[in-house]
Amino acid sequence: MSVATVSHVMNGRAEELGFSPDTAQRVRRAAKAVGYIPRAAARAFRYQSSKVIALFFPDLPVSLRLPVFNEVLTGCIDAARARGHFILPVPISANPYEVVEETLREVELAGAVCRADPSMEPAGELLSRSEVPTAWINTGGEAVPGPGCASLGIDEARGVRDMLDRIDTDSVARPVVLLGPGRRSDRVRPFLERFPQAQILTAQGWLSDDARLSANAAVEQGADLFFTGNDQLGVGVLEVLHERGRNVPGDVQVFSFGDVESGPAALLGLSSVKWPVNELGALAAAAVIEGGSAPSPLVTTLPTCANLRSTTRLR
Repeated sequence: MSVATVSHVMNGRAEELGFSPDTAQRVRRAAKAVGYIPRAAARAFRYQSSKVIALFFPDLPVSLRLPVFNEVLTGCIDAARARGHFILPVPISANPYEVVEETLREVELAGAVCRADPSMEPAGELLSRSEVPTAWINTGGEAVPGPGCASLGIDEARGVRDMLDRIDTDSVARPVVLLGPGRRSDRVRPFLERFPQAQILTAQGWLSDDARLSANAAVEQGADLFFTGNDQLGVGVLEVLHERGRNVPGDVQVFSFGDVESGPAALLGLSSVKWPVNELGALAAAAVIEGGSAPSPLVTTLPTCANLRSTTRLR
């Protein structure tokens, strides 16, 4: 049996090139016996194709227990796997241009998914010059059309507005917004429009323990509605209210932003606005893989929606 025959069978071209099922089976049995696995890099070089999509994600949180990166990543992985591709996560903590340049030098990419961020603009130009199909994702705002095969975003304000329209806000006297560090995103705007007098608190981090100090002070001052920037902060607020014997939602209502699947919101009955970052990742990966056949770039903004549970009162 020739080397060429073995190579073609192991690279999945047996049927295409007309090899008999018996021949293909004999090659695979022999390969399994010696533990041979075809190298993806060599296959990409031989057939001028790659199955690797890079996920470039700048500005990662200090704790990867926060769901945004993991949710985007798993969405990308699921969509890529369903289409015979693989995701290479590339967190960016240094100069984005240098990180992307090094990745292009070391890996043959089929495409890239990038978080839309001003720091990524030079790197985006490099990807464009390198003819790498690229999808840009904005996890905290609407899609902004630009270079690449797709521009995707999330309408954060819509779900918060939906929540406020459905819960009892008429009797609210001391509303509080509790956020973590970083820039203030669109999710806060509808709350401040509804409650211009709202107290804005910033915790030291985005985890439940970070919420406790700020929440304690606000509860002492009579806060009767908390909106937290993510589910973990909402959990911290609920813990404080429970310790202080406050009735939820009778005395104090609480809702958060995130509602990650299998996360704390559903488990604890926390009302939360669904943040579709998993769907965003899946759509981005699919757009990169299928973008070559699209007549024009995909520009889509995904909606958020309110999931009311036991920590809020209906209007």
